[in-house]
Amino acid sequence: AGQTYTSFSDKLSDMSLAKSQLRGWRFAEKAIIATLMAKTQMLVHVKTIHFELAAALQAATVDTFQQDHPVRRLLEPFISRNVQATQTSLHLWFQFRAGEFGLAPLSMEEQLRIIHTSMEKSPTNLADLDMERYAAARGMQEFTGDTVAAGRWTWKWHQRALSVQRKMSKHIDCWVKKYTGGNEATLFGDTQVVRWWSTLQKTIPALRVATKLSKDFVVQGTTTTTQAPTTTPTTAAPPPAPAPAPTPTQPPVTQPQAAPQWAPLQQPAVAGWSPPLAPPAAPPAAPPSPTPRFNSIMNLHPNEPSKTQAGAWRRLGQTNADLTIEGLGHESLTRVLSTILVWTTWIHEDVGHAMAPLLNDPVYTPMFVPEDGLGVPAVPYAMVTAAYRDFVFTERPKLLDPPPLHWFDTKH
Repeated sequence: AGQTYTSFSDKLSDMSLAKSQLRGWRFAEKAIIATLMAKTQMLVHVKTIHFELAAALQAATVDTFQQDHPVRRLLEPFISRNVQATQTSLHLWFQFRAGEFGLAPLSMEEQLRIIHTSMEKSPTNLADLDMERYAAARGMQEFTGDTVAAGRWTWKWHQRALSVQRKMSKHIDCWVKKYTGGNEATLFGDTQVVRWWSTLQKTIPALRVATKLSKDFVVQGTTTTTQAPTTTPTTAAPPPAPAPAPTPTQPPVTQPQAAPQWAPLQQPAVAGWSPPLAPPAAPPAAPPSPTPRFNSIMNLHPNEPSKTQAGAWRRLGQTNADLTIEGLGHESLTRVLSTILVWTTWIHEDVGHAMAPLLNDPVYTPMFVPEDGLGVPAVPYAMVTAAYRDFVFTERPKLLDPPPLHWFDTKH
């Protein structure tokens, strides 16, 4: 500790490394690598992606939209099981204290304190996570993007993420234009979209920060229309006051009248809470879909008494007066969703699997460095190996190729 290394051709250090021993500058190098991996796992993967983005997006989307709403159909391929994954992470890392062997060599109490301090003193700005702005926010713009000089070192990680986000932006932009017909006022006339956007503003702090500080990222859309007057409201006023509130035990659901499946459906607003999206009592006139696309999270545990109480849904308890459309618009919707989705999908595959290098070579890319530099810490290595052999690959082989054999066939 406290030593400075300027020469990196130490033969003794290289000979020791070949014997799984860390000496001299090699010890310092591996300590830095382990620190970066711990920070990536704890503050990027767990805090930013799971705690701040993924679960909130899924909960707001599933709770707010009916199953055939176009925004929900757009998002469902990207949000499936986000809440379940976050809940599993909470149990594994913190309740069972596995984070002490898989996130960082710190107690759970210290890790939670670091996460809390980071969220409180350095709140995430969603605009800074936008790959179009990410490099500039870190002073790395000359190494990536469309203007990198030929033959110069390129930040390939960002180049790939930027390419993926641009493709997502095109996909979202096309989908939203198809839904609105090019009339942005449609977004403001859809009470489900307004309630969903307002819920995101309340449950994703990074979006609130961007709305206040980055007006060029979250751009307020226009609420006026150049088309002939329709039933769509042309102002940003909240939805009209509902009819007298029904009893919470059996809230009515208004059915669309000769409207396409994607048409906005007006849900009755009960003072203090919003009812779950339950199927109508009478069969619909149109034939039902062959298979349901998704089940509301209320239906996951239908026998749990608390799920039938309005109090269990206080996160949905926004009255019309509580709703906000600040920052809502076609441009903002495309930027916000493409940014969140590139982090919860593409980038998650990078940072979420930051433990993988440990399996490839626990000496060359360690997550934990033994104090004496000898060997590989057994408990973290066994924990990470078991995790990758078990739950990480439980579902994944159904969609992807099986894990490479060299991950598990080398002894160190």
